[in-house]
Amino acid sequence: MTVHDACAGYLTHLDELILLKERKHGTKVFYAHPLARLESIIDRHHRISIELTSLKPADLADAPRTTAFRRAVRRLFTFNDLVPPKWLTVPRTGQRLRILMPKEYRRLRRAAVGQVPWIMALVRHCGLRPHEARELEWDRIHEERRVVELRTFKSKESRQDGLQVRYVPIPRHVARLIARVREGLRPHPEQLVFANRRGNSWTCQALGLAVRRAVKNAGLRVPKGEQITIYNLRHTFATSYLRGRKKNGKRRGGGDVINLGAIMGHADLNTTRGYCHQTPEDLVEAYDAALG
Repeated sequence: MTVHDACAGYLTHLDELILLKERKHGTKVFYAHPLARLESIIDRHHRISIELTSLKPADLADAPRTTAFRRAVRRLFTFNDLVPPKWLTVPRTGQRLRILMPKEYRRLRRAAVGQVPWIMALVRHCGLRPHEARELEWDRIHEERRVVELRTFKSKESRQDGLQVRYVPIPRHVARLIARVREGLRPHPEQLVFANRRGNSWTCQALGLAVRRAVKNAGLRVPKGEQITIYNLRHTFATSYLRGRKKNGKRRGGGDVINLGAIMGHADLNTTRGYCHQTPEDLVEAYDAALG
């Protein structure tokens, strides 16, 4: 099977799954661009498409060394029941350690434009996953109850607790702002809260590009080569939830890991603990609060 036929066959397969509502359009968008880049590289070097099993490292010398590109190429092998070559590895992203301080978050929001600051707010203050915020509809937001109702979420089918509806709390100030926006727009219940110019939901690539521009314009430093993405705001939410608020020099409030895992949609608390980043100062304050 040639590379061209493999790419066309897999994208056609995704179209069929989208019609059956087993996959979302964003999945095709995620794979379509890297696969098109792969075909252009092959055509530029060979003029004709070559066999998928004949790919060598030299053929992809000009290819971007990104996780998305290599994951797309590996997917072609697994989709056609072929073993991906050992040299086609996916680089590990590593554990995210960067959380944003309040001043940094405010700078980032001011540097963002359009609907991006509002998407950031839902991720930062509610702990929503970025794709949950991008695909959010108006009828899923209940300002009076101050919750977001999610009926489709990650690992819903594989969860052992059988959770069918996930509720995510909304802060009071965010709920008031959402109520004002709804009153002014009067949108249809099934209308997207955040839609692009074509009326579709934001793609992962478009949101990622907008956040990278905001990070650059805000002048935020990136320690140890870690890139700041919108997912860092979800880590910031988890850490802030456990820390609580600092008032009169003392930490007050703060939640527990069990409720935090329920808010973030984790079935395993070990996953939740990976989102919580405690500093030495946090440990000292916790020690003083417990033992004086």
